[in-house]
Amino acid sequence: MACGTMFGNNAGMSVGTNIRALRKHLGYTIEQLALKADVDTSNLSKLERDIGGYSKESLERLAGALNVRIGTLFGELPEDQLALAKTTRVPVLDEEQIRAYFSGSLDSSHFSQVEHILMDSRETGRVFAFRIPDQSTAPEFRVGEMVLVNIDMKPRPGMFVAVDRPGEGIAIREYRIKGYDAKKRPILEYAAINPAYPSFSTANETITLIGVVFEHRRRLS
Repeated sequence: MACGTMFGNNAGMSVGTNIRALRKHLGYTIEQLALKADVDTSNLSKLERDIGGYSKESLERLAGALNVRIGTLFGELPEDQLALAKTTRVPVLDEEQIRAYFSGSLDSSHFSQVEHILMDSRETGRVFAFRIPDQSTAPEFRVGEMVLVNIDMKPRPGMFVAVDRPGEGIAIREYRIKGYDAKKRPILEYAAINPAYPSFSTANETITLIGVVFEHRRRLS
């Protein structure tokens, strides 16, 4: 267990109850969560029963393993209401699954066996999570970090979006309007932040806009 400032029991916070509710919502056993967060199984069991303290570093690792902000662990809702009231399960999809979800050939019910993360339940529309595959949007995004994408959200200039370029796969780019064609249709640019990677433009190729990035889950340094 990591060393550092210790958090003990706090009757108004119910950290252990919230961790247990989030763990069960994601379908993890105590052993699976402990392994994923790199914490001691016995200490995690005590924490869930509100009979043990934990270091700040370990709470950060648990929050990361549960894919929530650390503040979520200090929620005050009772266990049977926490997941339903505050969070929704979101599937983490690969490129093939994203294309099927986008086209409508598969709906969210087909992804029950894939990894899921939690998000604020107030977000509406078809939502999925995607791991950043390359350094094209560095330093804003790092390889392996998670973004949440809403297929049904309309983009505005400056937003990050997920796009599918034939033969190149799905990428994250910044949405820009570069001008308009003779029919007054917008010419779109999907810009890479890292100059070592190409930007894409609808002026000279067909690019499918998959959805808008509305949340970025950064890795703890």
